[in-house]
Amino acid sequence: MCGIVAIINVSSAKERLVKALKKIEHRGDISDPVYEVSNKIALGTRRLRILDWENAIQPMISYNNQFVVVYNGEIYNYKDLRIDLEKKGIKFNTESDTEVLANGLAYYGVRFLPMLNGMFAFVAYNLRENSFIASRDTAGIKPLYFIKYEHGFCFASEIKPLLFVTDLGIVQEVKPGQIISNNGNFHYETITSDFRVGSLKQNAKNLARLLESSIARQVPSTQEFAIKFGGGIDSTLILHLASKYSKNIKSYLISNENGIDKKYALEYAQRCGADPIIINFSEQDIYKLIKPVVSTIESFEPTLVRNSIFSFLLSKRISDDGIKIALCGEGADELFLGYREMESYKENMDYQIFYKDLYRTQLQRVDRCSMQFHLETRVPFLDENIVFFSKNIPISQKIGKYEGTFTNKIILRELFKLFPEIPESIRLRDKVVLVEGAGMGNNSKFSGPFYEHSNSQMTDEDFKFSKKKYSKFFPTTKEEVLYLNVLENTFDIKRVENILKRPMLNKM
Repeated sequence: MCGIVAIINVSSAKERLVKALKKIEHRGDISDPVYEVSNKIALGTRRLRILDWENAIQPMISYNNQFVVVYNGEIYNYKDLRIDLEKKGIKFNTESDTEVLANGLAYYGVRFLPMLNGMFAFVAYNLRENSFIASRDTAGIKPLYFIKYEHGFCFASEIKPLLFVTDLGIVQEVKPGQIISNNGNFHYETITSDFRVGSLKQNAKNLARLLESSIARQVPSTQEFAIKFGGGIDSTLILHLASKYSKNIKSYLISNENGIDKKYALEYAQRCGADPIIINFSEQDIYKLIKPVVSTIESFEPTLVRNSIFSFLLSKRISDDGIKIALCGEGADELFLGYREMESYKENMDYQIFYKDLYRTQLQRVDRCSMQFHLETRVPFLDENIVFFSKNIPISQKIGKYEGTFTNKIILRELFKLFPEIPESIRLRDKVVLVEGAGMGNNSKFSGPFYEHSNSQMTDEDFKFSKKKYSKFFPTTKEEVLYLNVLENTFDIKRVENILKRPMLNKM
């Protein structure tokens, strides 16, 4: 897990790269040596040391000295892939997944990408052909941005570094599953397990098997790790299944005295163990964090900012306790229709927009708030096999009439029946977002504490002026303008493509 920068075919590449790396020092705990191919080509990493950290120095060179790779993420099936490559006569010098990626690209080329199970973003420079490949995982769990500048490219894990590398060009984002290369841009799809669609009961068992396999791959074998726990359906399943594979778990809950989640989390702890570490907060604590959080997540969207403040506090505490890896339940709501806004969606093509937007909504929050504190957060629900599964089961197994009432995430509620030791109250509870669950109250767009706080910070006259100033961003509330003001003081927002294109969920 790292922050990466690659400058390709741009003058003064090393000088620009060193400047960019300083902007993402928070993403890792060591800066590896910069690899300079020429005055116009350089690659570098701010590395978070997890796998074989003494030897997994980046950029990594492939076995045949063809590719030099900078990489951010975790490839969960790297051991199996390594065995395959070793059978082909390829020798390894480290125990890292970075070397598996470098050697796999050298042997298979881009045909290697569909074989990967994990979260990742990378840039690989081909030293023989003077070409490059840049790509990321198909869910977009790990970020990768770029500016096309002069006759080349500048890549980085976050937006800010690119804007300091050059004062020209628009920051764009490599899309999930996209490959950018000298030969053009195209997409790939990963290899997934096939299955037969069955009854709700059968599919719940299938999903349990897939989720358990995903968690088994993502739980660290020896290291202590954290679960971001809210006593809801998703995080409870993650915690419960993870405890089958490791006892080196600490669960963390953020809540004040009004928190809805606390009751359920403590009920689970009483029944199943794993007492959560509770992180308390005051309302004023939350408002003080608006500026650093907006700068961290590189977004002004209220839905994102509000939840990010709590993720920020949660990640900081986990990191302060010396933990480098966490698991969370992100993605389950988008795959199995957990949000209230989704209740009117009846066709797959309608609701899949929420999953497709994940990389610039909740996954952006998860990545930035975690990596700000040298923390790697893994998302088992976004395993490729689970994503494929969710797209192919009937929508009636996600939302509709269930046990005599209209509800959502039906298949996950059915899955709970396989684990009767988990309190029934968690299986039946309604979905609440992190803000509400933590005890901050109403999270509506036009009411609640965040809305009221923003209104108190700005006059109607200032709002009217700001709406014209930020007309390209279509702000509708003082809260959006407040966050836009903060973001504009962080970097030139007019140069960032994905800030101008607002995600569907945050329009609601």
